[in-house]
Amino acid sequence: MKLKYYLYLNLASITFSILSTGCATRAPAQESLLKSLSLPSSYTIPNVEFVDQAKDFCGPAVATMALRWNGIDVEVDSVAEKVFTPGLAGSLPIDVISANRRYGMLAIPVNSLDSLLTEIAANNPVIVFQNLTLSWAPQWHYALVVGYNLTEKKIILHSGNQPYMKVDLSDFEYTWKLADNWGLVVLSPDKLSASASEMDHVKAAVVLEQMKKSDDAAASYQRILEKWPDNLVALIGAANSAYRNGKRAHAIQLLKHAVKVHPESVAAKNNLIIALSEKIKK
Repeated sequence: MKLKYYLYLNLASITFSILSTGCATRAPAQESLLKSLSLPSSYTIPNVEFVDQAKDFCGPAVATMALRWNGIDVEVDSVAEKVFTPGLAGSLPIDVISANRRYGMLAIPVNSLDSLLTEIAANNPVIVFQNLTLSWAPQWHYALVVGYNLTEKKIILHSGNQPYMKVDLSDFEYTWKLADNWGLVVLSPDKLSASASEMDHVKAAVVLEQMKKSDDAAASYQRILEKWPDNLVALIGAANSAYRNGKRAHAIQLLKHAVKVHPESVAAKNNLIIALSEKIKK
């Protein structure tokens, strides 16, 4: 008997809500925020491969760069088949997210300057969506943030046909804000974001499981438990994976811990009962 997954999550909140696509008074740099961050004053992620952008292909280009940074050998034309919509002459943000997940990657939102800088300092490039013109006449564009220099007040981007392009921080904040501060860090499932919450990681892992990326989801659950050993979703998810792979003793161990730290969880109790009954039958 297959161990059932009793825990259901409302994943509607995971959906990113930006409707626009394509390529293409400034908000001041948050001085007090920057001073409060325990980060180096400048940092550029080394050896981030640059992919030159063909016309309207900023979405496929940045997704390809992010995937290659994570060790996925992929061509931009192959990625474009998953993210580019010819009728729109661009790429929807939801398609950029989905494409990375199809390759088994975690796709975690980055929606603030402090989170973005934290990810960069941890060697995690960040995909950003920008409006390079006006709110009422938008020119949408994707870029990959690969560095920053707070002394010079610069953000460093792989953008268009320019690798390591330096942009004034205030200009970047303005164009990013016009696209609702949409950002995305793409990570292999055995890694953790430097800025995201426990729940953000869990949501990203659950989506991989829903997309039938069971091994990738299992790797993410395991990594989550290394930092948050009492997380209920990760405990049940990891137990399911162990059970599917014939590791019933480990599944039972995980579920016993889930019941211990979450005695109110019917899901954990029911899964444990099923796992124990199957062990007795064997």
